[in-house]
Amino acid sequence: MNTTDQPTVSLYQIVTTTEVILVARNWVTGKSIVSPGEDLPYAIVDAVRMVPGEAASVTFVDVEDGDRPIPFTGGIVKTIDRLPYSGYDLSGK
Repeated sequence: MNTTDQPTVSLYQIVTTTEVILVARNWVTGKSIVSPGEDLPYAIVDAVRMVPGEAASVTFVDVEDGDRPIPFTGGIVKTIDRLPYSGYDLSGK
């Protein structure tokens, strides 16, 4: 893996009224993984909707059950912060 000046992965922390959601987005593949809580593992997602003042909405993908969608609705989004990322280029190039 190569380090890059412009990371292909962005990390976000979304604070809602009931949880802190962590999102990692790969801008090369267009894929995201999400942890619906600070102590929960990341999972593949199909859709993420985070709008301040609205309920957080994530559709997880159950890869062990034929990619069955699993909807998750969280608390009302209070803040969305992009976290610093100084890791590796995950694009495979």
